[in-house]
Amino acid sequence: SEYGKWLREEVRRCWEGYVRESDGEWIPGDMYFFLNYCPIQLIKKSTKGDTIRTIDFPSFFDGNYYRFHYLNQCRKEGHHAMELAKRGAGKSYSAAALLAKRFILGESNEVKKKVQCVATASERKYIQGANQVLDMFQYYIDFCADNTEFPAQRLTSSLQNMQWTMGYMDVDSGTRKGTLNSVMGITSKDDESKLRGSRGVLYLLEEAGSFPRLLNLYQVLRPSVEDGNRVFGLIYGYGTSGDSDSDFSSMQELMYNPDGYNIKGVPNVYDKEGQGRKKFTYFYPGYLNRADC
Repeated sequence: SEYGKWLREEVRRCWEGYVRESDGEWIPGDMYFFLNYCPIQLIKKSTKGDTIRTIDFPSFFDGNYYRFHYLNQCRKEGHHAMELAKRGAGKSYSAAALLAKRFILGESNEVKKKVQCVATASERKYIQGANQVLDMFQYYIDFCADNTEFPAQRLTSSLQNMQWTMGYMDVDSGTRKGTLNSVMGITSKDDESKLRGSRGVLYLLEEAGSFPRLLNLYQVLRPSVEDGNRVFGLIYGYGTSGDSDSDFSSMQELMYNPDGYNIKGVPNVYDKEGQGRKKFTYFYPGYLNRADC
């Protein structure tokens, strides 16, 4: 049917991205899924002209465009990702979309079953609670279940336990069927070994600047997504400048020395010449995408 063709094309775009035919400009699949299937709390003008914060699909912000292209390059080139950003830059919204797409559709046409993703933070309050990444992830998958023909049945779905598994029980055999894609949340402030031995395609380090031993955690995670020179998953750490209880020097070390940790670096155009390193990771500055700009 025409609807079936349209739906298959939507899934392809969520995996491979979408190209504008007029000039070849394009967005990665993760950004296509975010723009079209992940409503956010958006500040906009109401029909009466006053400013409101309402639920709507994301605007096409330059900062998000750069972010998703950076993450896509990291994954395709076999590197990991770190981001320093202002508050209110959509970090958690974007991260929740990464989780939701992989949970519902998989990472790609070749990687779409038993796909495991992990969101971790130093404390639970950074990943579960009002407007945190797992709450937004729950909202996204519920929205898609209510409004699309994407897979929707879940074997487990618990925000309280921070565990989700896609699939269903076969009534005749009692076996678990479906993709069995999973997402879990783990707090790892005092024990990085909680994440040792897992094999995921995506590890989110929420509020990375708040981890007391971020370098230890990062080194624990690398064997979960690397085998020799082969990199089969993405570690993505992001946050602001941390707080008085955190060891922000660890995040600085990763961002200013990306090559030493297999993190993708970009030309450092942010520090004054001679005061920084030649490379930095992705940076979302305060002057980018401010209201009415």
